[in-house]
This record gives sequence, C-alpha cells and structure tokens, in this order.
Amino acid sequence: MDKGVLTELLAEASGRRGKNSTFEFSEQDKASLLVSTDGPVLAVEAVTRVEVKDGYVVIRADRNDLLMIELDRIIGVRLQRSRRDSAGFVAS
Repeated sequence: MDKGVLTELLAEASGRRGKNSTFEFSEQDKASLLVSTDGPVLAVEAVTRVEVKDGYVVIRADRNDLLMIELDRIIGVRLQRSRRDSAGFVAS
C-alpha cells in the first residue's frame, strides 16, 4: 500500500492525525492490519500503535508484540469499535 494512502486510512480510523505518522488505538477499538503473504492473508490483531516509515510499518500489537512489515505488504485496515448502550453496557 502507498504510504500516503495508509496514512490517510489510519488517520480516518483513529479519528485524529498522527504525529510523525504515528497512530495509536485503544484496546476497545479492536484495530487490525491485513498483511499479504505468499499464502493466506495475515490479520495482525489487537493493534495498539502503528508507525508509518519510508518503506515499512512498525506495528505494536497485543501488549508485547513488535512487528516490522514491508509497506507494500499492507493491504487493509480494520477497525471494530464497540458502541455503548444507554445503560453503560458495551455491545459489539
């Protein structure tokens, strides 16, 4: 994916412009990045931070995972926000 396109998608998904092309997501956002491989598509789940660099992306996921993936391998961004019911319960 092109750096500019990915940056725009992440800005829209996070709801704010990332500082230095860095975007942060809460656990409630359930953010994922879809990555192409030579086999099936890899879904990187529980993404909390994405840094878009020249030619690659640094992904922090699931508290301790740190992945560095080639920018051309990123094919999508998925965000599943939970909505709050009026009684304060979270429903998805």
